[in-house]
Amino acid sequence: MGMSVGGGKGPSATINVTPMIDVLLVLLIIFMLLIPTAPTGERALVPQPRTDNTPTPKIIDQTVVLQLTVNDGSRPSLKLNDDQVGWDDLKSRLEIIFTPRREKVIFVKAERKVNWDEVAQAIDVAH
Repeated sequence: MGMSVGGGKGPSATINVTPMIDVLLVLLIIFMLLIPTAPTGERALVPQPRTDNTPTPKIIDQTVVLQLTVNDGSRPSLKLNDDQVGWDDLKSRLEIIFTPRREKVIFVKAERKVNWDEVAQAIDVAH
């Protein structure tokens, strides 16, 4: 803090801002040097290719969809992943598909004209 002496006005206090500007510039330079070296983002683990040559079964990769479509007969016709399936063969086909899987998820798709009773029976067989 400096004071001017002399003159008839009396003492006046003025702040010397030069040292504060110097400190500010030094801090600015330090932060400009440190910021680019700081790590940014997350570390990502890149998936590695498989080492074993055993092919994965195609059934495991597919989503299982059971479709019920209106048929001229009494019961609707069934399609399991676009393959025509009879009502008697449905349980055995689903067991073959779901035995090697960990997640046992099936999607049921039915036309509007199919009775709910038939849809419930198909879900019961799949369960």
